[in-house]
Amino acid sequence: MTFPRSLLFVPANRTAMFARAFAAEAGAIVLDLEDSVPADQKAAARDAVATLQLPGGWARPIFVRLNAHGTADFDLDVRAAAAAAVGGVILPKVERAADVRAVDKALAARERGDRRLSLILLLETPGGVMRVAELADCGLPRVVAFAFGAEDYRAGVGVDALGPALADFARATIANAAAAAHLPAIDAPYLQVNDLDGLRAAARRARALGFQAKFAIHPSQVPVIHEEFAGGEDRAWATRVVEVYQRAVGEGKGSVALDGRMIDEATMKRARDILRA
Repeated sequence: MTFPRSLLFVPANRTAMFARAFAAEAGAIVLDLEDSVPADQKAAARDAVATLQLPGGWARPIFVRLNAHGTADFDLDVRAAAAAAVGGVILPKVERAADVRAVDKALAARERGDRRLSLILLLETPGGVMRVAELADCGLPRVVAFAFGAEDYRAGVGVDALGPALADFARATIANAAAAAHLPAIDAPYLQVNDLDGLRAAARRARALGFQAKFAIHPSQVPVIHEEFAGGEDRAWATRVVEVYQRAVGEGKGSVALDGRMIDEATMKRARDILRA
């Protein structure tokens, strides 16, 4: 399965929003049990997840964002997710491989025998970003992606705004670890819902740093995310690379120039990856 380019967050206690979320064109839906749900509504949110009814013919992934491992809500969240018609969970505030292994065991103990819950690791603390290489080496088959949580990371570093240099450092670190683990990286949501130009720029920057997807917090953000991560200009470039390089190989050449840039097998591999995305 091609990993979704957009993952739309919906607070799990706001059941009136479910129909609109399902009607959106997001590649995946994330039912949130964590930050967007007040403490006194978490039980109701878990009930909504556990009794979720999907629209007829629904085929896109559904994820549940759990509360962090070690919190009082975590075990209850796992039970709700295991009972639900969902394919995976998102683990927030990940910092250590040992915690991921513990979560893997908790999921294995609760999930149905015919369905293994996939796991997205959300890196949103300085410790998580610092140890992301350790997480990339944890080798658990259920881990399907790494994700960046910008707001909690900003708060953890203790800055009022996440400056470009610090944001690029965190994103590049996570994207590099994800690539080393042969997993996609998901960028943090863009919080200014009405600023689609800002969203476009943010998505383009994340993609340039190695991300393949982005969280959304409103259906209106989904088309922009899809456009930017589809890589229209890059796909056109990749198509030309494949044509030119295949012609060069047919002529017995190992490299060829395209628009002043040398094209070789490494460039060809990147072009094929773009066209497969």
